[in-house]
Amino acid sequence: MGFDLPPAGNQGHWGPVTATLDWCEENYVVSKYIAEWVNTWTNLNYLILCFLGIYNALHTYNSTGFIFSHLGMAVVGVGSFLFHMTLTYEMQLADELPMIYWYSD
Repeated sequence: MGFDLPPAGNQGHWGPVTATLDWCEENYVVSKYIAEWVNTWTNLNYLILCFLGIYNALHTYNSTGFIFSHLGMAVVGVGSFLFHMTLTYEMQLADELPMIYWYSD
């Protein structure tokens, strides 16, 4: 008993892998729409924690800096989700540039 998974190394829905980095997962094993299954879905933790942080900041009357900090982390999470889903160079930039710009401030 098992799952019938597509063979590893298939080209996904988004075209060939054009990213300069390819992490430790095999590509497009679970779905032709998601290159790195675990890396993609674990990025949702960014969004969950960001929304909880924003909720907490609003209800404890913290400064707006806390809200913007959490929004920046949400942008990082969305970019990372898209990168690990597609493994394209454009989405790699959407993953890395928010980390550099937002957190280097």
